[in-house]
Amino acid sequence: MITANEDQFRIGLMCRLLSASRSGYYGWRNRPPSGRSQADQLLSIQAGV
Repeated sequence: MITANEDQFRIGLMCRLLSASRSGYYGWRNRPPSGRSQADQLLSIQAGV
């Protein structure tokens, strides 16, 4: 939700309204995809979804 609206609203405001920390948001955003997420994406490609 934050990523989808960051061009319209300030990150700090959205984090405060969603009770999320700014450092947590930036940590999540800059973290590489997890192994599980990568495996799910591969399965979706193989299934033709």
